[in-house]
Amino acid sequence: MANHVGNLVWKLRNEKGISQAELSRGILRGMEYSRFERGRKELDKIHLEALFQRLGKSEDKLELAVGMEEYKLLAIRYEIWNLLSVGKVREADEKIEEYQTYADMERPLYKQIVLLFQALRDYITDKDGEKIIFVLEKALEVTFPEWKDIELESVYLCTQEIQVLLLRIYFDTEKEEIQVILKDLFSYIDKRYTDGEERVRVYPQCAWILGKVYLEEQNIGSAFEVCEKGLNCLIENGALSLMKELLELKAECLGQMGKSEERKKIGNQKAAVDFLYKVVGKTYVKEKAIALLQTSRETEIIVLNEVLREMRQNKKISQEQLSENICSQETLSRIESGGRSPNRRNVYAMLQKMGLDRGSYYGSIVADDYALYEKVREYKCCMAKREQDKVKQLKRELEEHLDLENPINKQFIETCQIQEKLREKDPDHEWGISELKRILGYTFKDFDGTIYRVPFREEVVILNQIAFSLRMLGRMDEALDIFEQILLRYRKSVVSNDFHAVSCFLIYVNYTGDLEVYGDLDKAERIGKEGLEIALECQRGDIAGKILANVSCILEKLGTKEDTEMAEKCLRYSYFLLSLYQNKYYEKVIYDTYRKNIFRIRIRIHLNPEQYHMVQYRYRHYMKVHRY
Repeated sequence: MANHVGNLVWKLRNEKGISQAELSRGILRGMEYSRFERGRKELDKIHLEALFQRLGKSEDKLELAVGMEEYKLLAIRYEIWNLLSVGKVREADEKIEEYQTYADMERPLYKQIVLLFQALRDYITDKDGEKIIFVLEKALEVTFPEWKDIELESVYLCTQEIQVLLLRIYFDTEKEEIQVILKDLFSYIDKRYTDGEERVRVYPQCAWILGKVYLEEQNIGSAFEVCEKGLNCLIENGALSLMKELLELKAECLGQMGKSEERKKIGNQKAAVDFLYKVVGKTYVKEKAIALLQTSRETEIIVLNEVLREMRQNKKISQEQLSENICSQETLSRIESGGRSPNRRNVYAMLQKMGLDRGSYYGSIVADDYALYEKVREYKCCMAKREQDKVKQLKRELEEHLDLENPINKQFIETCQIQEKLREKDPDHEWGISELKRILGYTFKDFDGTIYRVPFREEVVILNQIAFSLRMLGRMDEALDIFEQILLRYRKSVVSNDFHAVSCFLIYVNYTGDLEVYGDLDKAERIGKEGLEIALECQRGDIAGKILANVSCILEKLGTKEDTEMAEKCLRYSYFLLSLYQNKYYEKVIYDTYRKNIFRIRIRIHLNPEQYHMVQYRYRHYMKVHRY
């Protein structure tokens, strides 16, 4: 089979013994789905992600190339949720109408999401439980008409369907019936959603509702167990959504169990979440029904219209030259301006003409085995946590199973190899920069230091590593220029930064830190706060913890009393966040930094030398006892 996304789904479906009809039930017609698996039809993101979700997987491991109209649909969907989360019903209604003008409302998944939004706006406006349940049941019946009369184990549900079902359960007042359905749903997600990246969007939510039900019945042991499972799911994926609610539930369970010391620790973690929202200037979602739909995101989107225009302009090729023998110049002009959805086959032909051989999906690798995409994500997570033994093992496995004739796979593996050498004692960074630029050329043709288009995910990894090596050689101006160029490309793009989440996290953490070292403190503070906003938008608490630590260093250098007080808080709460997410490497770094800096910070705030020595003694004792 040729390499295409339909082949990935086909392979997963067959591994699980699911028929085409079972997987596509309620969302796609049989012939349409069959053509997709054979690579003869491309699906939009909402349908593609639904199929992966019904298989218990996440398509966020792939980068998707979409047309302008499809991107607008995705962006409006998140905008509606954001408006509802802050109670802006009138503006949300306008966006729901706009969504319906872009979407094909004959499609079940589009109908369902609109009904879901309508249920939420009804909840905000009049709190009529019966009316909300009616709308939610109507939404369920769009893709799952037999939901009342069928065992969950016999069907396959996507995340959107589970979210509707969770809300339906949340608004139900029949406690005994709720517990039965919740237990079944909790078991269903536990068994079917094997991909942590997708599981985290529904499992903690189900755990929170079920835990609340158990607690009301005074079944403290079961409430605590379910709560721990939900929290562990969030922690493993660095997610923030419903973290505060689950921490509160756990604290309540611990209180009932008489474990006051453990409960105190949770108080610090919850305070860190509150502080994070305060620093960014955002309000925590108070409406629990809406908070249930708040999920972490790692989506990576490239708009074909933009990539085509950026590459053509860099190559200094006219529209007439590029479109020759493919489409009319007028058609290309309308595609580049965003006024027309591109014929994908024609766009790929034009991209290939300019040296970019990519299709509608890609990631750090290209493979027909989804398990390899999971290994890549695991590899990157272990890299972030400095778990070097696991990193080496996963790299060996990927080297063994990837087709290294493919330039994208070759680029990924060679990046891993170069990074490994650059982590050795006394690394040769000049060699590293030369090699990284060479392999960047596999996909980023004619790279001369100018980032002329939005880079793909793995290209950002390479550019970040180049910047790191430049910094190690003392060439900080060049390193900062790379970060600035990447962010400039993102800002010029129609695609918002939260649709480049993984790449942006990497850039914001390192750019903030490098600007602070360079001494450009005002810019460092601004970039750090931008990064925190995106981390909150994508509900990634682990990333927020790292950026918060960088912001604390910036504020400490600014030196006013107000700044130094805030610096101490940022460092303290970044420690609590990273200890919550069990990042041992960064936890230790921040612990050591706090221990070294706290005395200097406190002197700046209000202490004279005699008071300083007393604080130093007390602080050492406090650290020894509490392991801050």
